[in-house]
Amino acid sequence: MSSETPAPFQIRINIGTGGLIATLYRRETDPKDGEVKPMRVCTINALAYTAGKPLVRDAITAGKALWIVRRKWAAVAESPRVGQAYSICSDWGPRIGCFGLVAAGLKDGDRLSYATSYFSRMDSAEAAWWFGMLLVDRSDRAVRALRILSGAVE
Repeated sequence: MSSETPAPFQIRINIGTGGLIATLYRRETDPKDGEVKPMRVCTINALAYTAGKPLVRDAITAGKALWIVRRKWAAVAESPRVGQAYSICSDWGPRIGCFGLVAAGLKDGDRLSYATSYFSRMDSAEAAWWFGMLLVDRSDRAVRALRILSGAVE
């Protein structure tokens, strides 16, 4: 077992109705019992996952090795495997979270590809700021603004 603290985010790849999907979790302290538990942030649907696969792959391979939830070290894989959960560092977690929240409900694959490249290049501090705005602002104003900035919509 490793003495390192777990990464603040994790992503799990699964099979959905339209293909592969990804679910992003953020490790948060449960106020009831004080335990650190993964809380679901967003689910990236099949179309968005297909467009955003390079972003997910970059996030997973950001380190030299992966800490798989089953507590085994594994070599970095070319492509994420179905059913596995991968730890994501604090630099990449907000980027994927922003992408997942922005991509929710969108159906244009080309525009989602533009958004993928935007979030891949986004500074980690800017991504963290936007991620906080998306989680706090429940009026969809931040989502709409980031969709326009990222090129996800015209």
